[in-house]
Amino acid sequence: MRLSFEHDLAHNYVIPEAEVPNGEASFPETEYELHMLEENQIPGFLDCVRKKINGKNQYYYEITSRQSLTQICENEPLTAESIRLLLYCLYQALQQMDPYLLDGNKIVLEPEMIYLDIESREALFCYWPLCGKTIQESFRMLASYLLYHLERSDTEAVLLMYEINRKVQEKNFALLDLLQEKMQAAEQNRKPENQYREKDISERNSQENIREENILQEKTEKSLKNKEAKKKREQKKKRETARKQKEIKCNGNMAAGVICLAVLGIVA
Repeated sequence: MRLSFEHDLAHNYVIPEAEVPNGEASFPETEYELHMLEENQIPGFLDCVRKKINGKNQYYYEITSRQSLTQICENEPLTAESIRLLLYCLYQALQQMDPYLLDGNKIVLEPEMIYLDIESREALFCYWPLCGKTIQESFRMLASYLLYHLERSDTEAVLLMYEINRKVQEKNFALLDLLQEKMQAAEQNRKPENQYREKDISERNSQENIREENILQEKTEKSLKNKEAKKKREQKKKRETARKQKEIKCNGNMAAGVICLAVLGIVA
């Protein structure tokens, strides 16, 4: 497979070309898979644009803001964490084959065609209708490549890749089963850590709940005190109003009495 690259103002593309006689692939492309590639953004795979050049299909895969696995391995060795993430991404990509009725043998696993996000390091793969290898053969080559580019001081990475390379030598090994097995093993190894983390989170949540309950109780008590104080002020205000009204009435009565006496005195 030969690779060429093109770019425009906003996008970068890699274009693979077959190196077989007359450009004929071992696994011929079908109209159905061409339609699926063009009409869908398949999770786990590079977006593809098909162009007809000199009567032949060429496939442009967008690689904007991504680096190939080859480029990354030239600058830094692979750790157990980065290998697990790569295997996880491959497992997720393989899970898309059945829903889209695509052929897993046409996934390219050559390091220069596996592109990783620069920041997250999540991998996207290339579904190439002209791929001429089986998925088992492609993964054997990838496993050998990963073993060669390990961080040798990372014991977990070394053991992981030696075990994978041993298993892929078996005839007709099941790739999905192998990937799932390694992910489950990694999850089990992380369980104690997850348990401690979950315990810490639970304790923090419990403390936070207690704090919130105390705050709520304080607010409730304060609200009750405010209501009681308001009630007392209203009662006091009512008593004061009633007293003033009584005084006014009494004063009115006294004034009326004085007037009556005055009138009686005049008459007399």
